[in-house]
Amino acid sequence: MQDITALKRLQQQLSEDEQRFRFLAEESPVPLVITRVSDAALLFSNKAADVLFRGSYAEHPGRSMRNLWVDAAACDQLVDRLQREGTVRGMEQQFRRFDGSVVWLLLSVTRGRYREDDALIFALKDITEAKERETELRTLAYTDVLTGIPNRRYFLARAALELRKAKRQGSPLSVLALDIDRFKQVNDRLGHQGGDAVIRCFAQTCMQQLRGEDVCGRLGGDEFAILLPETNRAVAFDVAQRLRLAIQEANCLSASSGAVATLTTSIGIAEHLPLSGEIDIDELLDHADQALYRAKQAGRNKVEIWTGQNPEPV
Repeated sequence: MQDITALKRLQQQLSEDEQRFRFLAEESPVPLVITRVSDAALLFSNKAADVLFRGSYAEHPGRSMRNLWVDAAACDQLVDRLQREGTVRGMEQQFRRFDGSVVWLLLSVTRGRYREDDALIFALKDITEAKERETELRTLAYTDVLTGIPNRRYFLARAALELRKAKRQGSPLSVLALDIDRFKQVNDRLGHQGGDAVIRCFAQTCMQQLRGEDVCGRLGGDEFAILLPETNRAVAFDVAQRLRLAIQEANCLSASSGAVATLTTSIGIAEHLPLSGEIDIDELLDHADQALYRAKQAGRNKVEIWTGQNPEPV
């Protein structure tokens, strides 16, 4: 009789403990989710998690949490890590909410038991705003504010990567250096705001003529450079001529004065060949600048290819 009474008391205590745990978990301000290890089925989500995911496991019986990961492979990697380490903290991943929207979450996950199942217990934190700020700051760091195209910092970094790739694969790569002919006169005539409008128009016109893999960057003032991966100088020359004509035909309107600026551009081309040796991106850009200088000397609104003969400065 005493054994039965003790057993009932123990069962009651366990039931009370489970109710207390469920209450604490349900009311926790930290989003909590429990999934089954074998199939990632949702077993439990508290109120905070339901708000976060805009839906609850009760509304989606049998739903696998794996389907909520934007990168499903990362889910498999998490399970592998948990098998080795038991706990994973500080993992950042994107998830789809039940309404289809995407959220960035910081995960802390541990293995455990939930009722009769081997389970994964997730504690979650919404870091979407922080990730968006991070993206904005990264964009500002690598984007030219005036034109919205890559700035000098990004262009040089990307060009260096593409040059290493070209060397590794034995493929050609060309760089164009270009600017606006007599930009100072244009700027003096239209004023500062009008000059800014011309630079924006010039950048937009260039971008419209390029492929998705090409990179156009503003290096400063009216100086621009264009990276053409897997492109030899013959094809680069055709691209440059198309750019030159597009700039010549563009009517860049100054919103401040209403004046229309007709522009021309001079373009220099330098090519990296598979057997070019240990040339770096600064040297390649210098070669393109020398070709640009020759285009200026030849009367402007022209395209020149670097041939290895350095012009004498005037």
